[in-house]
Amino acid sequence: AQKYGVFLHITGPPLPKALISRWFDEQNDEVFKRNRIALTKLTTLDMNDRNITIEYLPDGWNQNCLKLKIAGLTILLDVGIQKKRFEKTQKNKDANDENVWKNVDLVIISHAHFDHVQGLFHLYNEFDCTAPIIATRTTFELAITRTREFQKIVEETKMQLNGNRRYQALMPEDREPMLLKEVTTRLNEIFANIVNRAVFVSYGEKIRLNDRFLIEILQAGHYPGGIMTLFKVDDFSLLYTGDFNLLEFEPIPSCRSVIRQQKTRPDIVICDGSAASSRFPKENLTRARVYSEIFQTFKKGGTTLILSQNNIGPIVTYFIMHHQLKDRAQERIPFYFDSSIWEFMCILRERADDLGLTIIDKIKKHEDPFHSIMIRRLEEEYPHYGGIGLEKALEDGRCVISLDLNRQWTQSLLKIETMKKILSNEKNLIIIAGPLNASYIFDLVSGRKNISLKSCNKKDCEIPVKCKVLNWDFESHQLFNYHPDGDQVIEFLDNLMPRTVLFFHVDSRFLIDFRRSLANRSYIEDHTILNNMNTRYSCKR
Repeated sequence: AQKYGVFLHITGPPLPKALISRWFDEQNDEVFKRNRIALTKLTTLDMNDRNITIEYLPDGWNQNCLKLKIAGLTILLDVGIQKKRFEKTQKNKDANDENVWKNVDLVIISHAHFDHVQGLFHLYNEFDCTAPIIATRTTFELAITRTREFQKIVEETKMQLNGNRRYQALMPEDREPMLLKEVTTRLNEIFANIVNRAVFVSYGEKIRLNDRFLIEILQAGHYPGGIMTLFKVDDFSLLYTGDFNLLEFEPIPSCRSVIRQQKTRPDIVICDGSAASSRFPKENLTRARVYSEIFQTFKKGGTTLILSQNNIGPIVTYFIMHHQLKDRAQERIPFYFDSSIWEFMCILRERADDLGLTIIDKIKKHEDPFHSIMIRRLEEEYPHYGGIGLEKALEDGRCVISLDLNRQWTQSLLKIETMKKILSNEKNLIIIAGPLNASYIFDLVSGRKNISLKSCNKKDCEIPVKCKVLNWDFESHQLFNYHPDGDQVIEFLDNLMPRTVLFFHVDSRFLIDFRRSLANRSYIEDHTILNNMNTRYSCKR
């Protein structure tokens, strides 16, 4: 081992390649090459047009989409708007504009969070957009995996194959190729418009549209595959941050080193300001609390159940917990994931280059963080990948179970029995991360002694609640999102020293104290908040 560098972890099964990753591998490379060529030959550039307009498009909270017009190009910065917003804009289009969405020249997707990417499917499948889409491959994979269309295709295909004798006769590890073969045709039909416009980019890449227009891709942190986009036209520059973070943690490093090395002083920074609100608690305090609560539950022999829509968060939290334990060999907490989280883990393992340089370095040194923790898949039909089932996971207790609210709690009788076991034991802990979207979740958070669940046979089931319930609501769950707080946003701006800062995704009331700090920055000539009250900013470059 010393001679050849073999590094062995006896911590459970290896992570396979995700279904979505294998499907992308089968796509025609010529398509992606053609997309990149089309990107670098955009014909609408008018370098003499010095007008800059930035328009905020969402109708409601927790949507992110900005329309940037620069040098004759119309660029969408994220597409986190709902279908009705597309329809409203199309209805109100100019008389000489047949399809306002088809006339977009370029789409940038900063990362795969729902509030930044939810409209991508509608934009290309229903509104005939043909613009190239710039994003990392990780972002494409995570975004498609989370769509209802993808989930429906996979679930229906599995149900069909369950009646296939040849499929049932195969060893579990041999079923994946057959599943991929069956889903490929439908995936190609549904997502062809997106794949045929995809332009995969990497951190540090520079895309030159012509000798005067350059697009630079910067690491953003915050979420796997997250990017910031720097546009340079002659001596003018504009940075779109999307969501970002300045905190170093695994498996997603921050943008701090990238920003410190950035020599360009942007004329305009379009910055997500939601986390700079004073209502956000300090990240380290939030992290310390959740770590303490989970570890204390573990020591008492209890089970922690994390219910989350943003299910990468529990993974990140567990990595942090793992590295904070003093004696990992004796005190590792078994961690069980459902199918959707398992898919995310597989994507992250396969796309480590989109996580950041620190992870690549660890893998080269045989310190791969994805193999250094005790993880198991819940689904018992995957024993070769550590699948054990919910019942078995609860037999011993002393574990953490993380489930995706979107997919897992359709109330089968088995899951109702599982909930009974967890809720009725006062040793246990439930953590609800992110927005509340189900009546029984509201009941849990409100502290009711009983909750009601509907089983698959439509009958109501009353379950007593004796365990502890913690909630991180939407405005304070950056433990699972890793936004910067106000101090970190100031640090970010101090490194770049932009002349103008445009904040989006934030209510003006929540930045009153923060804007006083900006007033002390002499380099900032103007700062504005773009939201439903103030939707447009214009200037000349």
